[in-house]
Amino acid sequence: MNPEPRTSTLRRLIPLVALSAAFALSAFPTLAQTQTQPATKSSVEINLSPEDAKALLLEASKTSSTFTPAVDAPFLPAKDAFPPTISPVAASGRSGIIHEILPPEGSKVLRFRSARLGYDPEQDPSADRALTDILGPDWKTTHRPLFEGRGSMHFRFDFSEPGQPAKRDDRAAFYFQYTSARAAEHTPANQPAPVRIERTWFAFYDPSPSATPTTPRPLVLFIPGVFGTPEPICNTLIARLRKEGYPVLRMLAHPSRFTQTELYAIDPENIDETVRLAAAEISLRAAECAQSSRDALAYVESRRPSLAGTNVIGIGFSGGAMVRPTVLALQPERFSAAV
Repeated sequence: MNPEPRTSTLRRLIPLVALSAAFALSAFPTLAQTQTQPATKSSVEINLSPEDAKALLLEASKTSSTFTPAVDAPFLPAKDAFPPTISPVAASGRSGIIHEILPPEGSKVLRFRSARLGYDPEQDPSADRALTDILGPDWKTTHRPLFEGRGSMHFRFDFSEPGQPAKRDDRAAFYFQYTSARAAEHTPANQPAPVRIERTWFAFYDPSPSATPTTPRPLVLFIPGVFGTPEPICNTLIARLRKEGYPVLRMLAHPSRFTQTELYAIDPENIDETVRLAAAEISLRAAECAQSSRDALAYVESRRPSLAGTNVIGIGFSGGAMVRPTVLALQPERFSAAV
């Protein structure tokens, strides 16, 4: 089980949020660190600054039909435009599978820690369980999982010693991990089908026992900035919301591939193809935020039946605000407000 190599083609999601090519470069600067492969046999390396690359993409957008659909072009309902995931065998109808983070008996979760040094599935006992629940018990012979690569973000949890007070407990009621799988477009003949694996981590907080309101409050879905930042401000906001009587579902950080490094070969004679690949990858990353959030809300409702069907308020910081329109577009009927 090795990290996923970059594929040449990706599924494309009809844009649900104004993620421009200029943003793609500012959020994922690796697009500017590319090599050009002209149509001739010889290769010529072109070093583009972020500013020059932005100008090049913006110029291409003025003439490319990719950016200017016909006025009478058909438009899909937003919820039907999302790229599909593999429906888990253990949770049919869901986009992914959810496993709760369970500390050893008598222990509590002390804290969560992020890591960006690479992921080793062999060291993660939850990987086999998640793959079994998504792909079936014979997944090792039928599928080849492609795990996240360089630049991706993961979480680890520290537990207290059994019976020892958890002095730094952050008071989340429970934590859980969402795992999804998407079919890769190119499947070699007579070989296990490659699937793209991605994870997202969440925490759920009940209202504070000392909350002042006596009437139930809507559920808050909170998405922080990229890398879960700014963590101190996130913690302060969640504490205040809980004190005001709001239950909070917190995405600890964007899905694991959201910050994964991507390299693109730019051909000046066919810039549209590079733009298409970059836009498709950004679309997948935004879609994963929405699909993981939808399943996370459903899981919280299963754990807290009193919240089933209640209104949801979406709050996003920075990168969380950037993907907020996409999250709302998947299930607009659930949200009563967004900040």
